[in-house]
Amino acid sequence: MAAMTDDIKKGEGHLCYDWYHYLWHLIAIGALRDRPRIPEARLPHEAAYLLEADAWDLLGTDKPGYGEVIAQIDTGVNSSHPNLEPRIRDAVSFAAHPFGLSYVTPKQQLPVLRGPEKKQSKSFVGDDTWAWAAGLIKSRNNAQEVEVQKSLLRALKDGRGVIQETAETSRMRYSAHGTACAGLMVGAPAASPAKLRQFSNGEGAIPYWGVAPGAELLPIEISARPDAAQLILAFLYARDQKVSVIHFPREVPDPWRAHRSYSGYGDSRYTSVEQAKPIWDYFEKVFEAISEEIPIICAAGNNGYDHLIYPASKAGESNGVVAVAAATYLARRSAYSNYSGDPTDNSVTISAPSDDQEVCTRCQIRLDRESPRSRDHNFEIYEKLPQVEYAPQGVLTTDIPGHHGYSGGQLEGIQPPHVESRDRAGLYTVFGGTSAASAIVAGAAALLQSKHRSTGRPLNGLEVKAKMTQSGAKEVSWAWLEKADVPILPDSPNCERRVPSFDQQFGAGLLDLRKLLS
Repeated sequence: MAAMTDDIKKGEGHLCYDWYHYLWHLIAIGALRDRPRIPEARLPHEAAYLLEADAWDLLGTDKPGYGEVIAQIDTGVNSSHPNLEPRIRDAVSFAAHPFGLSYVTPKQQLPVLRGPEKKQSKSFVGDDTWAWAAGLIKSRNNAQEVEVQKSLLRALKDGRGVIQETAETSRMRYSAHGTACAGLMVGAPAASPAKLRQFSNGEGAIPYWGVAPGAELLPIEISARPDAAQLILAFLYARDQKVSVIHFPREVPDPWRAHRSYSGYGDSRYTSVEQAKPIWDYFEKVFEAISEEIPIICAAGNNGYDHLIYPASKAGESNGVVAVAAATYLARRSAYSNYSGDPTDNSVTISAPSDDQEVCTRCQIRLDRESPRSRDHNFEIYEKLPQVEYAPQGVLTTDIPGHHGYSGGQLEGIQPPHVESRDRAGLYTVFGGTSAASAIVAGAAALLQSKHRSTGRPLNGLEVKAKMTQSGAKEVSWAWLEKADVPILPDSPNCERRVPSFDQQFGAGLLDLRKLLS
């Protein structure tokens, strides 16, 4: 670790990065191994890092995750991003059409932005999956509930989606969140290996990798507040496509299971409680049954609560649901990361790197003392309150250039899309939350599936979850920390008299990719 200079010190209103790499999250989980910085004469104000594969070497391929498909049920993905383009399959949106709308890139330039919609001759979901779904409805249940569930399933099966040829719409829809998650999972360099260390004049893509750069991603779009029918279709479609992993970094607005209160029934299609509850009950059956076949990686939630969001909260049960919490650059719980308040509840499965959040409450002080704004605080008045060191570092990932993305970029709104796409400032963003952490774990699950597929068969959801619970680290030796074997410590974010246990906040620990793939 490089020593700090004498004239710039931490905690005095200076941003001080004495050791930083934009792929630090891959180093943290052991996908890459870091090497000392080597200054290059032709780049006097920059330094090049030498990185080499670490856990990736266990797969024996230069395309880690090749052959695997991750389904992401979320917002859309910028499929034209240079670090993503070859690995993003055609999206299907259950937000734009009740029975699915497939966006297909035209082979030749369209005279208009969107071509006509072509109605499908059959459902996007195949007959085998519909038969499987029908088998989840048990006749021994309440007769009225059974009829509501069967009626919904018939309506969904008989519905016909559409296909539409589009140009550039993947980046024009609300898809910044999905794009950021996609980069962490399947991002890969657009340049040839010989050029990976060459940064150009500020235009275009940089050498960037996700956890599983050889895998593909299937975007399945849902609305910001999806109803049960939309979610059922989305998960059935993912199962029908025989994907390797499902990434679901969202909360479900089930009025009976979600911890937060939702007004109404989350759906205009349902006219009464008698209709709504059986359909939400059926979604839970579908979700859990699919998780037993295909691992479903969920985000624990970003509220700092002592309970997980639904359906990540299902991870404490016997299924293939993996709930992911977030840890910071300094190996602490991210301030927003939800955890289990019950010592007997093992809902959190594992943790992964992400960003942090400032906190100033009677329970905890976690403020950015490296920021110029820190000079506005009188820290002496907080001395008697619990202190946790804040980590200003986030996770770099892919973004949408222009005003549809997080970063915007230097050319936001003043240049046509093909010019904005070369704007490096708009192609990447600093991301975080348990969404980022869960995306990293979803990429790791794809690597695990790739390893087992090459030697036999991929694992089911229960098997992947069991492997995850054996792959956590309780201490880390990261190059940017002051010493080796630093323990990952829990904290008391909500004034608990007894500090929640390690398992309650981190599950098995921080993801160790070498353990997972060994």
